[in-house]
Amino acid sequence: MKRADDAAWRKALGAGETPTPKPTKPKRPAGGGRVQLGTTIPAEMLEELHRLAARLYLKRGRRVTIADLVTEALADLLKKHSGR
Repeated sequence: MKRADDAAWRKALGAGETPTPKPTKPKRPAGGGRVQLGTTIPAEMLEELHRLAARLYLKRGRRVTIADLVTEALADLLKKHSGR
């Protein structure tokens, strides 16, 4: 049954026989601190995100952070592409 399931997933995802390499974990800094990975958001986009957060604050009556917006956008993207 597992092989049939694997084959079905490979077909659905368009995957070949070679597995995707497992990502490596970032090295922890000395002293056990946190590792942060990030990207730079263009200034114009960041300004628009702040305006959107302010509008949502007025509409919902609760604080909305840039992280909230990015998380929701990612959830919507995954939902759209997963068909769920």
